[in-house]
Amino acid sequence: MERYTAHFRLEYIDGAENNWPSFESSSHYEAAKYFTVNGHTRVPELFLINKNVVAKIDVKDQAVIREAAVRAAVNERRHWKEREEKSKEKIVANGNIIDELSPEARQSFQNAVKPLYTKYAGDHMEVVESILNTK
Repeated sequence: MERYTAHFRLEYIDGAENNWPSFESSSHYEAAKYFTVNGHTRVPELFLINKNVVAKIDVKDQAVIREAAVRAAVNERRHWKEREEKSKEKIVANGNIIDELSPEARQSFQNAVKPLYTKYAGDHMEVVESILNTK
């Protein structure tokens, strides 16, 4: 498998944004000296099951499945946090220059894109508001 940096001439890439594990695992940090951590996105990890399939499963087994899903979600979050910490250590040790946005700077970006929600979310503003209000 080719390394990520093999696809780029290093003098053309100097900055990037991403999450810590993706920036590290792709070797992007080797090509991009500057790294902005802005929290603009988080890929959700989801457990999905068809409601028609669930309806065919015994109620006791449904409870077991739900409990397993909750435990798996908690476990995934713990592992993700550990991976973030390991990736951050590797990137910092590499000498990359890290720019983590302050809450005020992040809010400034959020305010700047708010008009886009109204323009493009249309009938889905309730979902957008739900996402924005997630803690």
